[in-house]
Amino acid sequence: MEREIRAREIQLEAAREIQRHLLPRESPVVTGFDIAGGLYAADYAAGDFFDFIPATRNRLGIAVGDVCGKGFAAAILSATTHELLRAAASVHSTAKGIVTHVNRVLAGETQDSVFVTLAFMMLDPDKRRVEYVSAGHPDGFVLDRDGRVKHRLSHSAGVLALFDDAPIEEGPSVQLEPGDLLFLVTDGVLEAFSANRADGLFGEARTLDVVRRHLDKPAQEIVTEIREAVLHFSENHRAYDDVTIVVVKCL
Repeated sequence: MEREIRAREIQLEAAREIQRHLLPRESPVVTGFDIAGGLYAADYAAGDFFDFIPATRNRLGIAVGDVCGKGFAAAILSATTHELLRAAASVHSTAKGIVTHVNRVLAGETQDSVFVTLAFMMLDPDKRRVEYVSAGHPDGFVLDRDGRVKHRLSHSAGVLALFDDAPIEEGPSVQLEPGDLLFLVTDGVLEAFSANRADGLFGEARTLDVVRRHLDKPAQEIVTEIREAVLHFSENHRAYDDVTIVVVKCL
């Protein structure tokens, strides 16, 4: 039993090192925008991931994903999806093309019971426009400078890795204005529960309230505030699921 536990720890440590290498080391510098992200793993290694991917024509790919399951297998699939996105972005020029490519490869190489949710956005900073695919991922939001919801980035495709011919569509493109804030989270935020379960799940409403209270702060501080609010709600108990947050502010 001790040998098995030690072997599992070694596997998870290896997966954590792979993920640490893949995650962005710093926020991207994009004229007219303040962008930040954070991943807080529930275990040694996470099934969540996020990335900022340079794309053609001065655009930036922004990815937030979540692999079903936990532990070593989820961490490896997370890293694989992460790398596939980067490879696809060097070949395809649209969010739809990139996600379609990734899904086709994953569906051919993973077990039937495994799937990935993904929000992938292509940000054009010159036009201040976002194209996106939401593949079974929790909705993202765009708020205006007063905290009103301007856009909900809802599902435009099913989860990835189940069917290689699954239709992948883009949602309506989003035009950003100065003062707008876009954010994406994984279900580790929305489905966090209070320690005594009496208050239910953290949910969308609480998440939006946190963002609205801190609209004037830099993107990285808003990421931190959301994470701290989730911890406070859970009374600082150990997280049940990975928490990943990305914030994009249009300056």
